[in-house]
Amino acid sequence: RFRAAVGRTVLGELYRVRIEEAKRLLLAGGLPVKGVALRCGFTDVSRFSMVFRRQTGSTPTRFARLGATV
Repeated sequence: RFRAAVGRTVLGELYRVRIEEAKRLLLAGGLPVKGVALRCGFTDVSRFSMVFRRQTGSTPTRFARLGATV
């Protein structure tokens, strides 16, 4: 039912929300990528990076360095 209503799985939506928060934190600066990953509910930085890249097309480090232009 969730997928029919929203267009993605529950896990997909959870990742979307987490990555939106991660993008906000990365743009704000002040936290390393590992800190952002942990704050957004990821316990594994490599998993966070993989999900982030899949969602945004950029690595978290590149996104933080280049900002919203990525």
